[in-house]
Amino acid sequence: IGVTLTVGAAQPSFTAEPASLQFQTATTASQTLMLRSTGTALSFQASAVSPGNWLTVAPVLGTTPAQLTVTVNPQNLQPGTYQGTLQVPSSPAANS
Repeated sequence: IGVTLTVGAAQPSFTAEPASLQFQTATTASQTLMLRSTGTALSFQASAVSPGNWLTVAPVLGTTPAQLTVTVNPQNLQPGTYQGTLQVPSSPAANS
């Protein structure tokens, strides 16, 4: 009876605290979040994706752990609810 066991190294992954942000504002506002990684520090390049470019993130480049500032600018937006996304890719991260 043959038995094969292959053990690979655990891939690092990102965690963000808080996991989501909500804004209710008619003026520019900012909130911060902490970006961490499991296992090892990860380099990242963050970007904000929103129709009309009302969402921004800074810093764009960094290494975990890092504090990110997320800013919304509702100028030129009609009243309503808008959705955006922060993208934080890193090639070794399992969940980037």
